[in-house]
Amino acid sequence: MSELQRFNKLVGKEGVSFRNTLERARQLHQLSSLITQCLDPAIAQHCQLANVRGDTLVIQSDSPGWASKLRYLGPQIINCLQQHQRLRAIKRIKVRVAPLAQPIERSVRRMQLSPENAQLIDSLADSITDQALGAALRRLASHRS
Repeated sequence: MSELQRFNKLVGKEGVSFRNTLERARQLHQLSSLITQCLDPAIAQHCQLANVRGDTLVIQSDSPGWASKLRYLGPQIINCLQQHQRLRAIKRIKVRVAPLAQPIERSVRRMQLSPENAQLIDSLADSITDQALGAALRRLASHRS
């Protein structure tokens, strides 16, 4: 028995299930891009398609505030979606609140120095002969509050 035959025998029905799952993921990805086109960019970045069940579109939002906005805009979103042949069956939108899978950008907090400490670091930078270290200390001292 060849390796390909053994693989096919091993995968068997699970391979069909995997292909179905992969096809479902592709369909959801395509639908997600269509939904994004129907949403204002400010709202679209706070939600994503979670599932489609029969005539119901399930959208996941990252906060209750955006979920409320999506619910309010539900009829407009449905009208927009029904312009697409594949989405004419959508009659309802269900919105869930859950953190999105996308990474959240975190703001970088700049360090603050007291004026006295900044002056001490400046004077240390002036007394050092290594120019690179002196420049680094001056950058550090520039973080004074």
